[in-house]
Amino acid sequence: ISESEIARLFTTGTRVVRGPDWGYGNQDGNPPGEGSVDSELSSGWITVQWDAGHRAGYRVGAGGKYDLKLVEDAPIRLVDGDDKLNGRVEINHDGIWGTVCDVNWDIQDARVVCRQLGNFLEAVEIKTGSFYGESERPIVMNRVACRGTESRLADCPFVCTSSRPCNTSQVAGVICRPKLNTVRLVGDGSNAASGRVEIYRDATWGTVCDNDWDTDDVQVVCRQLGFSGAVEAKSGAHFGQGEGPIHMERVTCDGSESQLADCPSHCWETPACSHAQDAGAICRQDEDE
Repeated sequence: ISESEIARLFTTGTRVVRGPDWGYGNQDGNPPGEGSVDSELSSGWITVQWDAGHRAGYRVGAGGKYDLKLVEDAPIRLVDGDDKLNGRVEINHDGIWGTVCDVNWDIQDARVVCRQLGNFLEAVEIKTGSFYGESERPIVMNRVACRGTESRLADCPFVCTSSRPCNTSQVAGVICRPKLNTVRLVGDGSNAASGRVEIYRDATWGTVCDNDWDTDDVQVVCRQLGFSGAVEAKSGAHFGQGEGPIHMERVTCDGSESQLADCPSHCWETPACSHAQDAGAICRQDEDE
């Protein structure tokens, strides 16, 4: 299977389980349960947010190793939006992608869609009336009635007969966004375990200033992302300069915090540093990941 085919199959929101790793033996079910891809193919690695709470990177198609298997049951995707976090909702049933009717479509339904696309996402708004354009694909779900707690859209009650028809001008859509204080690693030469540290606040991704940035701070970032520990703190925009606001300066974690937002920093002052001082992190990837 080619890398381009892997990238096409393992898109954001794709449901997966652990697969056989030929380098370390069959690892099915370790960690147990299912998860969703939340960081697409980069340098042979894909990041998965497991339903049980763990987040980690896995090799896919590298040297004959396949650490993940697709869960073929009812994956979803967002189509024709401005980015991968908004668009027309499409769901795959029996190998065919179809759309969802907007009758009774509400924020509870949208919450399930965004959760299925990644545990770090939350729903902002629903869209009705084929806001993202009409589709020639069949409408496969009608009058969806999620409670908002389901892990997949397919787990929600819906009318599965054609007794109440819906037309192509009534296709449902959603807008998702990262949850407050979500962190990510991005930038030049980044991968699942290393990159420029960015945090989501005020509806915007922003960077962290490298003043006082050290391995205690990186330890917290790596733990929040699901890695076992820190390897190295990077400064001076090692992974390239970011854009937008600098959300945190003079971060002073003690290493025990569960997320970067719990660490002290200069909150009431406008950061005096520039993007030339963007902080980076390199996290430890265990051998079984």
